[in-house]
Amino acid sequence: MSEVTFSVIESKALQLGNNVFEQGTIAVAAATEVKAGTLLKRDGNKKFAVATASDTSLAVVPFDMKNTSTATVNLGFRALIGGLVRKDMLNLNGAALTSAQADGLRDYGIIAVDTTDLSRVHPTQGD
Repeated sequence: MSEVTFSVIESKALQLGNNVFEQGTIAVAAATEVKAGTLLKRDGNKKFAVATASDTSLAVVPFDMKNTSTATVNLGFRALIGGLVRKDMLNLNGAALTSAQADGLRDYGIIAVDTTDLSRVHPTQGD
């Protein structure tokens, strides 16, 4: 009998529905990637920027953005400014969110939801 192999397919989606977006720009440093789920703030020029712990977060990057050039680039994109998102996929400048930080997003219409992924164990793999 031939061997059965299983592959793990990642199918998590940051956006869970009823999402609202705003067109904007963000300065991305040379050879840098901004991951989906990164919290954003507004800078002094009304552009989006990556938020830090001392900032008020008011938007989320909905997909990975990568600058492959050797200079900082202003990228146009649609920031997620409202709706349901997966809490486990959000990050604050690369760090996981605390519950208080996730709750603070509600003030801006972003609802961070705890989710559980369901999977099935093949009968021959045991418990």
